[in-house]
Amino acid sequence: MVTALSIARRLVPAPKMNDMKFVTRGFPVSANEVSRRYEGVSRAVLEGFEYGADIADPDEVARRLEWVDPFYRSLAYEGAIAAMTLRDLLSPRRTGYAENFVRGHGEPHSLMAYVGFGLVMSRVPRFTWQRFLPRFDSNPLVGYLSWLAVDGYAFDRAFFDPQTWIIERRRAPRRRWEGAPEYFPRAFDQGIGRAMSFYHGGDFEAIASTANTFEDDRRGDVWSGVGAAAAYLGGPSHAELEKLIQAAGAYAPDLAVGAVMAVKARDYAGYVPDNTDLAARVVCGGTVAEISALADAAAEPPDEPADMPDYELWRTRIRARFADVTVRQG
Repeated sequence: MVTALSIARRLVPAPKMNDMKFVTRGFPVSANEVSRRYEGVSRAVLEGFEYGADIADPDEVARRLEWVDPFYRSLAYEGAIAAMTLRDLLSPRRTGYAENFVRGHGEPHSLMAYVGFGLVMSRVPRFTWQRFLPRFDSNPLVGYLSWLAVDGYAFDRAFFDPQTWIIERRRAPRRRWEGAPEYFPRAFDQGIGRAMSFYHGGDFEAIASTANTFEDDRRGDVWSGVGAAAAYLGGPSHAELEKLIQAAGAYAPDLAVGAVMAVKARDYAGYVPDNTDLAARVVCGGTVAEISALADAAAEPPDEPADMPDYELWRTRIRARFADVTVRQG
């Protein structure tokens, strides 16, 4: 029987696992505990995509995802949501499959949902982007986060073509997105920052050196992506996080903004690994609960219209909290 899912599998095939291995991609990393942790992200996302693409029953998809290691579970949900957005895109009628899944089983992982859509964007025609952009609205904060789709899109592009986006540092063009095409390259650079952390296999000395090769007007957004990866997946020790803050220099508040996003996502999903707790204390200077509350407070509606996307307004409010950030002790 031909279904939207089977069509999606033919028209938009997922990358093969071997194509996602760091050695296959030619990333300049050596195999160690940290690089294997980062490489495990690809396996989890692809596993989730396989479930979302091959299984029509969302209850069964959720049951399979709950077997994934908690460290990677939200990332597997991200992959499943990517597959479900393809089903919606290829359906004769927009079914809202992904949206309904996120409001139900996927709600604890909803802060990663738009990233899942972003992973699909590079594999479908551009005219479909806004037309089929899901509206994830299961909680007040996630409504601010549609720009994470651009972040996810950039991550995918940079992961599979690091020469163009990381080494040559090509600037993303402006694209129509959420009424603010001028912000598109900024959200794209945030995704490049995350991908850079994978390219270097969690070697944050190398990551910092690469981040600081970007032009000044891009560096804050790149550092924000680095902060998100450092807090979500970890790798650096307490001392190495201090060095990372020092390397970020004037962009340390941007590093903290990315870390806040990661801390909130982990906390909301109900699983906070030690590395995220450490990043909350060292990079953000607070407990996980405090940093999570900061993310929520920053999502309060503005008193008057702002001259920036809601997402950037949210980030700006968080950044202000770290205007005088220094190396954290504790």
